[in-house]
Amino acid sequence: MVMTRNGKLKQKVVTKSKTDTSVGLDASQESGQVQHGPTMNELRATIAEEVVRAINLSMPTIFEHVKKITHKVIEDNDMIKKDEVQVKENTREDGVVVEKEDFSDCMPEFNGLCDPIAALRWIYEIENIFKAIKCADEEKVVHAIAKLRSEALSWWNMVKDVSAITAWNQFKELFKDKFCPIRMVMQLEEELLTFKQGSQTVQEYTARFVEMAKYAEHQVATEGRKMERFIRGLRTNIREIVSTKNLTTFQEAVGAAQVVEKEIGKHIEDRNNYSIKRIREGSESRTCTKCGKMHEGDCRYGSMGRHKRGKYGHLA
Repeated sequence: MVMTRNGKLKQKVVTKSKTDTSVGLDASQESGQVQHGPTMNELRATIAEEVVRAINLSMPTIFEHVKKITHKVIEDNDMIKKDEVQVKENTREDGVVVEKEDFSDCMPEFNGLCDPIAALRWIYEIENIFKAIKCADEEKVVHAIAKLRSEALSWWNMVKDVSAITAWNQFKELFKDKFCPIRMVMQLEEELLTFKQGSQTVQEYTARFVEMAKYAEHQVATEGRKMERFIRGLRTNIREIVSTKNLTTFQEAVGAAQVVEKEIGKHIEDRNNYSIKRIREGSESRTCTKCGKMHEGDCRYGSMGRHKRGKYGHLA
């Protein structure tokens, strides 16, 4: 029995071991299921979430960086435009760029020994320079005085209460009273009123008219008066046509005069060409010294040929 009992016990033990083993396996399997890593879809979702979170965290920094770059580009463009405008403003009528640092070297000197036209031209030229560099009014007098020489400088040194002359218009009035007396100004105005085109081209007449108008501003104070004075001085054949046109500005009058001048020139050229042609045609048909008749080419008088009327001479 012992054997039997031991066999049974042994069998039970074996059975129990098997049961324990199976239980251990089941536990290990359950434990294995819990310890398994996430699936592929779960990994993708996790990665996507992390990427979104990282982007959200970095977006403010990115926006700030882009904002700074954009502002920098705008500032650079503004600086370029300002430089271009400054260059344009500092460019004189003759195309020379004048920098504020060296514009004084471009200003002409005035010695006071010239005629009134030269004095007025000096004022006109330096005012153009002041305009190009946007010179402040209080600085204009200082720069102008620095260009006075000889008699002009002596005159300025004798001006009473120089320190009170700070405005440019004040300086100009004193300057004109000294170097452009009223009688001389009136003479210049009279010359403008009586100025005629004569044999000059419209371009030449216009250039001279504009030059004279600088020194007789009172006579051309408005656009209408300037245009009227210009048309009045044109040559008669041009003036008669231009005056019939509906013009409102000086430049329109100049353009119309140039067109009329060109049309008249073309008409004269055509007429001359026609006259020359008639002269040439007349010289080709002349009285023959042999036969006394009008014909072209060589005379065949005395040849064997007969004329239509039965006479010897030119062939029929």
